[in-house]
Amino acid sequence: MSKIFQMLQELSKVQLLSGAESTSALHEVPNFLKSYGAYSDSIGNLWLEKQSDAPDAKNILLEAHLDAIGLCVASITENGFLSVCACGGFDASLLPGTEFIVHSGKDYKAVATSIPPHLMKKKDAETKITLSEIYLDCGFSSKSEAQRHIMIGSTVSFAAPANALLNRRICAPSL
Repeated sequence: MSKIFQMLQELSKVQLLSGAESTSALHEVPNFLKSYGAYSDSIGNLWLEKQSDAPDAKNILLEAHLDAIGLCVASITENGFLSVCACGGFDASLLPGTEFIVHSGKDYKAVATSIPPHLMKKKDAETKITLSEIYLDCGFSSKSEAQRHIMIGSTVSFAAPANALLNRRICAPSL
């Protein structure tokens, strides 16, 4: 499994957010997989077939889209936080505390923040968090500082590496 895991680690580093599949990162995937014998068909599908020398080897099928869900920077608050909109669908209430990477010329680490439940008004604590209540904190101290580094419309991806789980299982963004 280590060769497969290494390949998935490399592939999961390529961030192709929904709506931004035409970026140069799209070309990294086929180029990376060529060394494994990958080829494209006439309609752009990418194929990779690898035969095992073991007579009783199991077949593995990895089928995937090249795009992933993520966020997009919608605006910057006065205190340097980034408000975001969705690129794909997900439950915003799961985001607080999640680490992200903001892609804006260079990559900036960020963490999703919101008002914690114990500081909310009672009626607000009983409702589900929406994306309009999520902000990304890159560590900027002001709007002007953030604007020097982050462009509105910048894409934001999950900052999670591929990980080996128990029983030969793997998890990673976009899997």
